[in-house]
Amino acid sequence: MTNNKYQQKSSPDSTDVLSLWKDLEAIAKEAILTVDGVLGTKENPVESFADSIQGSFEEDSTPERDTQGVHAFIDQNKNETTIDADIILEYGKSGQKVFEELKKKVIDTVQNKKGIKVVEVNINISDILSQEEYQKIQKEKEERAQKREETASSIKETFTPKQEFDPEAPLADEGVHYEGAANKRKYKHGKKHSKK
Repeated sequence: MTNNKYQQKSSPDSTDVLSLWKDLEAIAKEAILTVDGVLGTKENPVESFADSIQGSFEEDSTPERDTQGVHAFIDQNKNETTIDADIILEYGKSGQKVFEELKKKVIDTVQNKKGIKVVEVNINISDILSQEEYQKIQKEKEERAQKREETASSIKETFTPKQEFDPEAPLADEGVHYEGAANKRKYKHGKKHSKK
């Protein structure tokens, strides 16, 4: 159980604290994924869909680092942190051995890169899969992600304002006549014709 002195990333005191939370989670996840026996971390499908929608409307933005499945809790003076992780354990691997190596790797990596003491690492096994099962699931996720991107693009196209029609511009379509409301000029075959 996390002490009350630790605050979740959903209620940061400042932009600096929020940035620190994201950095800690990203660094911890990178360390976790290097541990033998860890196939991945648990993902939130709702967050994944929301990210794909947001990303499609922010083409020039830099993608945020992946932190799904890892949560950091920081004390108010930002000198200590607790890391929670939901991992996918490889079938046949020793859970105890993986836990010990994972905790050591997270503590060392976070302290070396951020200078913050990790007082606790809490690990939860969200699933146990073989390499083949995990790869199959990842392939299915990639296919769903592609569909989400297509959906996001479709939504963006639907809500993108169309180019306004200019009544003063000549029409290129053959045989088309247009009478502008402003000056009653007529156009045909893309050329201006004066009234006789």
